[in-house]
Amino acid sequence: MGWSKNDLMEKIGKNHFENQVLAQNNFGQTISLENKLREPIFEQMEDFRTVLYRPSAHQVPTKYPLTSPQPPLKFPSSSMEVKNLIKVIDGEMTRSEIQDILGLKDIKNFRENYLESAQKEGFVKMKFGKNPNHPNQKYLLTERGELFREQLIHAKLEGVNEGVNLKIEGVNEGVLLELQFLYDTIANEEGKKAVELNSLIKKSLATTERYLKILKEHGYIEFKGASKTGGYFIKK
Repeated sequence: MGWSKNDLMEKIGKNHFENQVLAQNNFGQTISLENKLREPIFEQMEDFRTVLYRPSAHQVPTKYPLTSPQPPLKFPSSSMEVKNLIKVIDGEMTRSEIQDILGLKDIKNFRENYLESAQKEGFVKMKFGKNPNHPNQKYLLTERGELFREQLIHAKLEGVNEGVNLKIEGVNEGVLLELQFLYDTIANEEGKKAVELNSLIKKSLATTERYLKILKEHGYIEFKGASKTGGYFIKK
């Protein structure tokens, strides 16, 4: 059973009644201010009440986003062999066509370190996937491979020698790609010694030193500092 305004005033006294009303009104305003809500409505009729507005959806602070931010597309740290393979595949190509372009003679090396590795990473697929030994078998890039290829071709090394393409006569396509990779690595990691670079490009120290010599002879890089403490830099 509710009390009317007159009933309450008669029961508790006018001054006490007005104090209770004021207290409720102040309480409502405090709640609204603390929660950044619309100012409440205070109604004093036969009884008294304070109307608080609920927040709209855009007013509710969210501790966690509704959807997780999507990270940029990233690919695994693939070997240089896989990267070189992806760079040379153009449309549908036979094994021998790809191998010839890369200048590779060892079929086992090509299959294990290039072709099969790229397939395992989802970059390359067979035209006749259900029949690996098909006489007309060809290889092509998957959608994932195409995206990775675009990244490899158009990747920019921040701040240093962007867009430099090596032009060295007398070396096959495969070696040129490896020289380009070494050059790009130096551009991004200037000051490294041969023993540090060979681990970055995943080549033996002897091969790395041979490639460094070629780049030096063609004026692309230079060695600065003492033999034990110096390193390789892009030649400006």
